Amino acid sequence: MQSYVADAKSFVPQDNKSTAILLVHEMTHMPQAELLNSILPLMITAITSWKATDRVPAEDFSTILGHLRRGSWSGVFTYKSGAGDSWKMEAFP
Repeated sequence: MQSYVADAKSFVPQDNKSTAILLVHEMTHMPQAELLNSILPLMITAITSWKATDRVPAEDFSTILGHLRRGSWSGVFTYKSGAGDSWKMEAFP
């Protein structure tokens, strides 16, 4: 899992400040409806907010992680918190 996330991060330009990567262990090739229904609207809201304000939507990200935890999903969520190698990462059980 760590090498997959590291590989994905390697494709993000250094000056990029608005990329998030979500890896869910239990997600199959086609995401489960339960997973999508739980977090997709929240993800769209977070991305829209991020784009409009140029500020990390930390509260939205926290809400998304809460939904993932309540749904018993596990994985890693990481996002750029600034230009360069400024990544924040949180694993969820």
